[in-house]
Amino acid sequence: MSTIEDRLRNAYQSATQTVRPESLRPSVLPQDEPAPPAKRGRGRLGLSAFRGGLRPLAPLAAAAAVVVVAVAAITVPRLFPAARPAVSPSGPVVGGMSSPSPFLVVVRPPDIQVVAAATGRVVAQLPPPSARTGWSQAAAGPGGRQFLLAATDQFNACSSLQFFTLTLSGTGAVQGLRPYSAPMTGQMLGSNNWGPGDLAASADGSTIAYVTTNCASPGATQEMITVIRHGTVRTWTSSVQANPTGLSLSGNGSLLGYADLTNNSPATSPASAWILRTDSAPGPADQRARKVFTDQLDGGPQVQSTVLSPDAATMYLLTATFGARDNLLAYAVSACDTATGARLRTLHTWDNHGYVMPPGFTASGGRALIWYLHGTSVDELNLVTSTATTYRELRVSEYPAIDIAW
Repeated sequence: MSTIEDRLRNAYQSATQTVRPESLRPSVLPQDEPAPPAKRGRGRLGLSAFRGGLRPLAPLAAAAAVVVVAVAAITVPRLFPAARPAVSPSGPVVGGMSSPSPFLVVVRPPDIQVVAAATGRVVAQLPPPSARTGWSQAAAGPGGRQFLLAATDQFNACSSLQFFTLTLSGTGAVQGLRPYSAPMTGQMLGSNNWGPGDLAASADGSTIAYVTTNCASPGATQEMITVIRHGTVRTWTSSVQANPTGLSLSGNGSLLGYADLTNNSPATSPASAWILRTDSAPGPADQRARKVFTDQLDGGPQVQSTVLSPDAATMYLLTATFGARDNLLAYAVSACDTATGARLRTLHTWDNHGYVMPPGFTASGGRALIWYLHGTSVDELNLVTSTATTYRELRVSEYPAIDIAW
């Protein structure tokens, strides 16, 4: 029986083969800005899905190619047009707004759906940019109506990645979809490419962050965290074994939170959660960032994803721990003080769940969504009251959403 990950791949490939350029709505893609091809890469497994049964990693090259990337003093186009400043929230509010965004952007192959958060109604739908490319990830930008999208080539794993900026009207209709030319340091999104977490945008629209993998050789041993902030590009390197994911930016883009997701089972080295100043000098990520949380190797929680509060004072950690029976997992969301690393409280725990891929974790206005915990349903967690419910507004389909931006 195939895993959900296999089914997702098959669905994506089948869907993109049925899309033809003439089927794209002319109002969606600007006619004077053709979209260059992009790509999709390999999947990622973090904690073992089955203790002792994880498929082996490809052998790593004996010597890593050294990637040296200096701060690029180049002109980068403005990311979000007419971006509004982030609202300064009070209390443990996440997402840069005092109330949740009215819209979700849901990556569900082969399309992207714009969903009204209050009702679950699909208010707009974006087909793939071309017959070869498919949407892969999304991140929320300013004002609850601007988003960053990533598209990848379904047939060439090492072709270039492409970004788009999406602007919605007050009713959720597509007002604009523009290609965004970002300087790429790798050929594809990071090794979490079949799950969310490799793309982030700040609430004030000043900053984006993403993870790429250099796939020039099958034994590529490095991933790159790239931040574009006020037109300046900085890059930090990380081992593929570290698997940086769960990117989350503070409201003004000055700080980046992320998780290193272990790719071995049993874990041979602890993964961790980090916070990085986005004006730090380029270099190895673990030498520039500050550790907020360290995984426990034997039976303890291992971080899967992170969300920063707008002021970056709090990091919300989604962790996984092996349960006591049937190799099942317990997931939990906890709040940590980013200055001290102290665990402030555990908001909620989900017991006895299987594992397909690292869970998705997004938040807006004090409410978080978590998916890939079980089946195709999505859970909602109130970060203030710690109440968890099934998010029934997002319709369940045969295939789970690849990514959700809120």
